[in-house]
Amino acid sequence: MMLVLGGTSDGVLIAQKLYEAKKAIVLSTATEYGERIAGLGYEGEIVHGKMDVEALSAFCVERKIERIVDATHPFAKIVSETAIQVCKALNLHYDRYERPESEILMTEASTGDILFFDSYEAAGKFVNTREGNILVTTGSKEIEKLTEVIENKARIFVRFLPVSEQLLKMEALGFLPNQMMLLQGPFSVEMNKAMLEKIQAKFLITKESGASGKTDEKIEAARSCGVKSIVIRRPYVAYPNVFKSIEALLEELK
Repeated sequence: MMLVLGGTSDGVLIAQKLYEAKKAIVLSTATEYGERIAGLGYEGEIVHGKMDVEALSAFCVERKIERIVDATHPFAKIVSETAIQVCKALNLHYDRYERPESEILMTEASTGDILFFDSYEAAGKFVNTREGNILVTTGSKEIEKLTEVIENKARIFVRFLPVSEQLLKMEALGFLPNQMMLLQGPFSVEMNKAMLEKIQAKFLITKESGASGKTDEKIEAARSCGVKSIVIRRPYVAYPNVFKSIEALLEELK
């Protein structure tokens, strides 16, 4: 039995390909919302819920998991490190699918209209010393790391998933309706441009999510609007057994 971690589009595609190949597989997502979205593209069994080392270990033992395929988001550092630790402890095979990086960001240095930062806090401190509205496209999960260092909260406009839990969180943090964009991606260059122009943005904050995260479309839109892109780098994880393409991973899992 294989366990695929990840409610990402990549994870769902990998899980469906394995399901179609008649592999014994279960897909795990962090949230119920992620489970519902994954169910649109995957026909097999799905479980949801965050699991620490103890919970994931118990699940693997109970379900007789022999292999974990980690297809989580590049920023799901804790989930990946938990999976690696459990695989070592239980002597399970671990495979990591690492989505390709953005083509634009692969060739850009931290100069000009694209600036790279290692944390939300560092990015927030940078824009705090400059004027202009900010479009945050990293969702609501880490928004406190920005609001704690950006003094004028009225400058911050956030795009996030239309989920009640996230909306309630944003309202509790004091965000007004005009500062919240509740939308489900992916977003084209033109859609990103429209949002940047609507709020008269001077900065766009995004993550180094890769090609499937539509990073290039955000950067291209920002450039065309004369907006500076603030990019949060991927966190470092010592992944063993990394695959850079879905095809190579599936070949290994045959």
